[in-house]
Amino acid sequence: MSNRYSGERAVVIGAGMGGLPAAQVLADYFREVVVLERDVLPADATPRPGVPQGKHPHGLLAGGLKALCDLFPDFSSTLVQAGANSLDSGLEVCHEYPGQEPLPVRSLGVATFTMTRPLLELAVRRRVRERANVVFRDECRVVAIGATPDGNAVASVAYKTATASSKYCPLTSSSTHPVAESLR
Repeated sequence: MSNRYSGERAVVIGAGMGGLPAAQVLADYFREVVVLERDVLPADATPRPGVPQGKHPHGLLAGGLKALCDLFPDFSSTLVQAGANSLDSGLEVCHEYPGQEPLPVRSLGVATFTMTRPLLELAVRRRVRERANVVFRDECRVVAIGATPDGNAVASVAYKTATASSKYCPLTSSSTHPVAESLR
């Protein structure tokens, strides 16, 4: 193992808005990052069954945008190229609260974006796919998570694919873990 990496393999369960940024961060520390996703990952901004709120409109506020820009340089441009709408919420959104006059219309100087959830995931997934050491496996259902003998860490993840029986993804080079043995 190169000194560049602190581990051989990391497994991320889920290719949604929790798993994708996690894979991006882990790619700096592991030789291989495997992202397991239950759904088929579409090539376009199509809603998927595993994201029930995927058909709802979404807004990416300043804090979320900053976090994604920290992980993916120039992520604002990625969103615009993908088709997201940039807006200044102080000018383009009417802010009203019960019992109060509407807030004044003024530029807040803070960019926000509106889009669909599938478009946001697609933009992030495309950026994560740029990492040579990140592998996506869709149509995988995780069936077991194996611990180290002392129970202090995850040692393996077992999953089923749509076309094959269970598969084993060790997090270390050892293939003698009890989960691996039970799947043979």
